Order: sequence, then C-alpha cells, then structure tokens
Amino acid sequence: MEIILILVFLFIACFHSIAFDRVIEYQFNNFHKFWVGDGCPRGVFFNPKNSSIVSFWIASFKVLWTEKPKWICGDNIAILLYRKLRFWDKAVKYYVIAFFPLLIAGNLLFEG
Repeated sequence: MEIILILVFLFIACFHSIAFDRVIEYQFNNFHKFWVGDGCPRGVFFNPKNSSIVSFWIASFKVLWTEKPKWICGDNIAILLYRKLRFWDKAVKYYVIAFFPLLIAGNLLFEG
C-alpha cells in the first residue's frame, strides 16, 4: 500500500515539475526581460545558462502563494501553461493532505 501511495505521489510530482519547467522555459524564450527580472529562475529539468537555484525556490514559492504573473496576461499559450501548472500544483497539495491519512489507514487495514 505504501509503495503505491509513494509511486502515485512521484507521478504527480513529476508532472508538476514538468509543468513548472514549461512555464519557466516559455518565460525564458518569450519574455526574457521578465525572466531576468525574476532573478533568472531555473526549472527542475530546464536549466538554462546563468539560471539560479535560489530564484527557482522563490519562483516556486510565488506559484504557491501569489496571483498570476503580469507577463502571462494576454498571452494565450502562457495562460494555458500557467493553468496546467496550477492544476498540478493543486494536485500535489491535495495529495499531500490526503497522503498521511491514507498511509495510516493503509497500515491499520493491512497490518498482519
């Protein structure tokens, strides 16, 4: 049971990381000025030259707690990528909230 829960979490986290990378890569390629203004953040897998891990952490935090960045407004592709990122962000949050109760319930149900 624990293995299945961990594998599901890894699956969700991987898709979240890919969605985050796509937003960062799109910003890098199409809104480079804003990318530099954000501190040159990198993604999990997308790592352009001169990118910063600290800016990655700050950008990740901003995704969790702030509204849509200004550079996204008016660009349909950026809006779509951002919506996908928000979807996977919520999936990670809700799964983590449910993960520990499921883990405890699984241990109680399947204890030998």
